[in-house]
Amino acid sequence: MKAINYSKLSRRIQEKILRFLNPLLLGLNKTDQRFIKEASYGILKMQDIKLSSIVKSLDEEIKPESTENRLSRKIRSKDYTEFITDKLLELSKAKIRDDTLMPIDLSDISKKYSESQEYLSKVYDGSEGKVSSGYWLLKIIGIEEAKIIPLIFKLYSLESTEFMSENDVILKSLEKLRSHQGNKGIKLIDRGGDRKVIFDYFLNSEDRFIIRIKDNRHLIFCKHNQKRSLGSVINNMKFKHAFAITYFDKKKRKDLMKIFRCSLFKVKLPWRKEKLTLLIGKFKRSSKYILLLTNLQEETNSAYAHYILKCYLDRHKIEDCFRYYKTEYNIEDVRLLKYRGLKNIISIFQLVLYFIFQELRIKALGKYFIDVISNIIKRFKKKKNKFVYYGVSEYISKVLNKSSMIDFYVKNKSDPEPVLPFMKGVV
Repeated sequence: MKAINYSKLSRRIQEKILRFLNPLLLGLNKTDQRFIKEASYGILKMQDIKLSSIVKSLDEEIKPESTENRLSRKIRSKDYTEFITDKLLELSKAKIRDDTLMPIDLSDISKKYSESQEYLSKVYDGSEGKVSSGYWLLKIIGIEEAKIIPLIFKLYSLESTEFMSENDVILKSLEKLRSHQGNKGIKLIDRGGDRKVIFDYFLNSEDRFIIRIKDNRHLIFCKHNQKRSLGSVINNMKFKHAFAITYFDKKKRKDLMKIFRCSLFKVKLPWRKEKLTLLIGKFKRSSKYILLLTNLQEETNSAYAHYILKCYLDRHKIEDCFRYYKTEYNIEDVRLLKYRGLKNIISIFQLVLYFIFQELRIKALGKYFIDVISNIIKRFKKKKNKFVYYGVSEYISKVLNKSSMIDFYVKNKSDPEPVLPFMKGVV
């Protein structure tokens, strides 16, 4: 096998980063552009969003303390979050189609040992199953077959002076998404989306949605025009449809095929006039029911039930993304004290994610890994984890660490698109 020229490859990757960031950052002054480019490069190189790691990656000919002071002042000087989000939403506009799945998810950044960070609030730490200190994250991505499109990545605190309510954060993010994407996409929300304000927003704006609802909700069943609790319906359930479906098992970390039994009903929300479709079902040998409410086309056949369930089950990819953020980039280890700085570094991290997920245009990475493939196999137990971007991040970091940073402030000559060794024949 021909030896890899890491120095040349590193330069071409960095030039590709510039081709991505230069048009995107138009509208900011030169010092703001420089800072965001340096931070993006540092995150990619070090696989870490800590400011100290970014400082180390730049390797400037001055004391690291001086570089860190400069970056610290810059990251809290102004709020870049709306600018970056608007730019990425506009960039992704052409990639979103009518049937693009858009999972919406709330998660947390736990900071249980922190005392000095600004606006620390109570969060539910899902990994430990208890309340802790930290910040909330609202995430929205687009799923196009195997491709992931980062759309919104917003950090917020319940203690912040700008915080009104969680519903306000969700609705403003949905409105921003709609201002760029229109009514495209199918919004997917787990049980946390079973809220009157969210149903009203989607129905008023004619957005399509699939929301998992709770069994204590009351709905009007159109067949007899009768209001019933879903708990009572479940107790007398008789399934009309049964089919095999492949889904990703979170515990076993692999795809499984199981039989799913369900029924479809035409229903209305008690305060609305629109007819909706309710799916009630469960997997064979499972005691947990899945209740999905949607305003997709009005069908009651088995193929339609299969489509609704398949769309909902694909929302696990947003959880895969968050697991990737936490393990590969240590987002829970962020140590900035100021709230504005925390929001900014998360937004810059979203730029990095967009670059990795979209700008490299990678397909079927598995068979194109070179020396990192053995490490990937060991770390993820012989490819049981199919989220290949772990390997992408590791490989980019490896390459960038083989050489120094190029001059990000001089216009580079127009070079052909860099083709990484594992991308040959794919891009």
